[in-house]
Amino acid sequence: MPSNWIYYIALILLLAFVVVFSHTDYVAQWIWYNAGEAMYYKFMEMRETAQFKEFMGSPALPVYLITAYMYWLSEDDDKDIEKQFMLLPLAYIPFSILGQVLLSGGEFSASMLYAHPLVIIPAGYMYVFPWVIFVRVFCKLRLVIES
Repeated sequence: MPSNWIYYIALILLLAFVVVFSHTDYVAQWIWYNAGEAMYYKFMEMRETAQFKEFMGSPALPVYLITAYMYWLSEDDDKDIEKQFMLLPLAYIPFSILGQVLLSGGEFSASMLYAHPLVIIPAGYMYVFPWVIFVRVFCKLRLVIES
């Protein structure tokens, strides 16, 4: 299996996580039945905070992930996908700011220029780096074909 497919899977899993976690009640119901009432209320409180809605619950993230996925599928040469995967968090920053401006009715705040990078870069690379390490280890073990 080529290593690029792992990056496709990583984007699909992130998209599925975002949709299930923030746009459906499946996780909330699972927490209610398995973790208890107190955990359910903490989860619902976290899901309703402005920061969560701004970064994770915003429709900008699923649209961005679908856009990146479609761009990768339209490319003829797959050798740059690993480099592009490493740049996904950085490329999401202007996309997130634009999405926030559009969702807030055209209100722009200068604090977005430093708040979005401070949240998106660490969180994004906490997701990206394990996938890159996973691919490189599997390439060294010759379980996947390096692209």
